[in-house]
Amino acid sequence: MKILAFSDLHGNIEVLKLLKKRIEGESFDYMLIAGDLTNAYSLENEEILQHMEEIFSVLESFEIPYYFVWGLPFRELKLELLFMEGLRRKDSKEGVIGKEIVRLISSLKFGRLLRMDKPIKLGEYWLTSSPKIVSENTILMIHTYRKLVPEALLHLEGHVHYGQRVFNYLNLGFLYKDDLHGSKPLIGCYWIIDLKGSHFDATLVDLGGNLKRLQCPRHPDEGTFYIPYFWRKCPVCDDPDNALIKGL
Repeated sequence: MKILAFSDLHGNIEVLKLLKKRIEGESFDYMLIAGDLTNAYSLENEEILQHMEEIFSVLESFEIPYYFVWGLPFRELKLELLFMEGLRRKDSKEGVIGKEIVRLISSLKFGRLLRMDKPIKLGEYWLTSSPKIVSENTILMIHTYRKLVPEALLHLEGHVHYGQRVFNYLNLGFLYKDDLHGSKPLIGCYWIIDLKGSHFDATLVDLGGNLKRLQCPRHPDEGTFYIPYFWRKCPVCDDPDNALIKGL
């Protein structure tokens, strides 16, 4: 099984189109997106639906079955709340927008929202966003958990805006990092994951040429980081709270 995976697009449609162009001629069984697909946190409720329609229009043109999670509990919390209002079919202003969001997601030909309470079968594997229901043939995809789940075959996250690989854990980094909080906007990366039985191989593709590979001599247990080229420290040197291994 060959999987295209990324996280944290932050609503940049041109970068999504760039990704599509880059993978032309390649074949994938599935595409997995670990949250922050949209820029909903910075938009008014009335703007969110059009924003989503534009993004999903491009995603559908990939013609690859894909699964995504919301970027919870941060940038896409607004989207989740609107979506839940739509499911409840509320007649409030938020409920009307929410019902349109539910309609849009339900109308997707290739895409599907991965809900925490509803694991999905992918061939011989299970895909879930709940750390509580994993097994040796499970792909866990959640936007941010920051605790290793060794029981899973593969554990995918995003959110932190740098890539990381250690044991069964892949932080997918960012496809596009915006200028929130004064950070420098950057085109990031995507991953190609090959699953064969109980083993996987994962390759990071630096779409923007803006990342460097780092194995920190002070934190070798944290595996390999893929960080913006101008960072001088590994994420754990910069902030000990970024350590992942403490979650074991």
